[in-house]
Amino acid sequence: MSFFGWTAEQRGGVWYARKLVDGGGYGSTGAVWVRKAITGLGRDATKRDAERGIMRMYRAGVLN
Repeated sequence: MSFFGWTAEQRGGVWYARKLVDGGGYGSTGAVWVRKAITGLGRDATKRDAERGIMRMYRAGVLN
């Protein structure tokens, strides 16, 4: 599931919110991935928990 372009990905047991954005000319495509750790999740959190965390962080204004 994607929420306003944000998707959940897990790396090293930590869940992140990830979105492809305009990089202002960085790289060959001009686009970069923005990744922010999803707060308030335990190591045993599921992808659905991470997606709920993305919605919570978006509503709080942490993700834009």
